[in-house]
Amino acid sequence: MNLKVLSIVMGLLLSLCGYRATAKSSEQNVEWKAKWISSGTTREQPNTWLNFRKEVNLPNVPTSVIARIGADSKYWLWINGKPVVFEGGLKRGPNPLDTYYDEVEIAPYLKRGENTIAVLLWYFGRPSFSHNDSGKAGLLFDCQTPSFDILSNDSWKCEANPAYGTCPPPDPNMRLAESNIRYDARKAGRAWHQPDFNADEMPQAVENGTAGSRPWNKLVLRPIPLWKVGELQDYPSQVRNGDTIVCTLPYNAQITPYIKLRPRPGIKCRYLPITI
Repeated sequence: MNLKVLSIVMGLLLSLCGYRATAKSSEQNVEWKAKWISSGTTREQPNTWLNFRKEVNLPNVPTSVIARIGADSKYWLWINGKPVVFEGGLKRGPNPLDTYYDEVEIAPYLKRGENTIAVLLWYFGRPSFSHNDSGKAGLLFDCQTPSFDILSNDSWKCEANPAYGTCPPPDPNMRLAESNIRYDARKAGRAWHQPDFNADEMPQAVENGTAGSRPWNKLVLRPIPLWKVGELQDYPSQVRNGDTIVCTLPYNAQITPYIKLRPRPGIKCRYLPITI
């Protein structure tokens, strides 16, 4: 190994050590106040999708507001109708007993007065080579500031999302914790994550324990950054061959495709997302 390669490796190791030291410091210095919450009306089963919602009135918005978010298994976050996190959370694989959590800067999305916090949660509900199933869907949202707290508890709303379901066989490879997803757009007409939605009929969430309790155990700050979500871009070129479309990317990137369909009612499509 030459000196140039060695210096690069050492730099990476030092940066990782520094990142982990920062994560450890964060875990030790801030006490968790939030509760793990879930649905009191939906049975835990593989491929469960839950809508969580909370409305809060804030006296002010500091320059920085950090939310610590734990989820079993994945989540999407909107604040005041704007997307904040796309596919948050990490599989419980490298650390099979504990649960990873994210730190998210949410100050740019908050405002003085009424605010709406909305989370779509996807519970895998089965183990795989890279994920150890806890047996329980759960959301933990802990945001603390000197002037206000936003904490998950039984004052939040929670309901099953009726648009998501599971496809019939064949099932995904046993190495995957994810299920093949069936999405019925006919059942997705309720904009439950938007501020003007009337959530009076949504059931209350139920509390399932404090941070550190079973089955989620110790909370560990995720060691890799969240996905970077950019604006939609057109493919430079597309070639179609029968039912296959080959697209050229604008640059070397790992992407999530955006698909807009205009099918006849009742037409079924199968989609398996790739997650980490």
